[in-house]
Amino acid sequence: MLLSTAQLPLCAVTWCWNLFTMQVWCFLLLVLRVAEGCTLEDHRETQQIRAYTGGSVLLPCHCTDLHSKPERLIWEKYNMTNNTWEEISSKNDQSTNKLRLVNGHSPGNLSLLISHLTTEDGGGYRCNLEMKGHRYIFLTITVSPQSQSLPFVPFALVTVIFLHFIVAVVYCTKRNKDPTMVRYVNAEEGAVSLH
Repeated sequence: MLLSTAQLPLCAVTWCWNLFTMQVWCFLLLVLRVAEGCTLEDHRETQQIRAYTGGSVLLPCHCTDLHSKPERLIWEKYNMTNNTWEEISSKNDQSTNKLRLVNGHSPGNLSLLISHLTTEDGGGYRCNLEMKGHRYIFLTITVSPQSQSLPFVPFALVTVIFLHFIVAVVYCTKRNKDPTMVRYVNAEEGAVSLH
């Protein structure tokens, strides 16, 4: 079906209007999405993580869009004595470099790396975006199997050194025996004696 020249301007105007309307909706969606900012993945869920003393652990927390940056991020640890959440940060812990945010090239990666773990590091953690939500992580720290075997190492070392000492004494006594002190008895008597 061909359009007449009278219908052509009306069709072009309708097409342009539809295109303009679609562009406005796309722009509004984009603006609303950007204004939304960071929304946490697994919002309000508690994740259980296990780690060993002396090691490191990554407490995961990230925005659903890794390119969006949160307005304010607070990592907190639950203080069981006071029943309160206390803010922790890598700025407060510069002397030991124990805490570090690991965002790399993604501003929406809010994960926290804890190094040189001790049993005191265990407990509840919260990645908090204030009004935008938070994520709970419960960290369980167990004593490393390597550190449990440390008392055995000195005992094994002392045993090895003691055995080497005994072998050295026996070797030296046998080696330093004077050959004139050995008396051979002939085969008819059936014995050899050392004096």
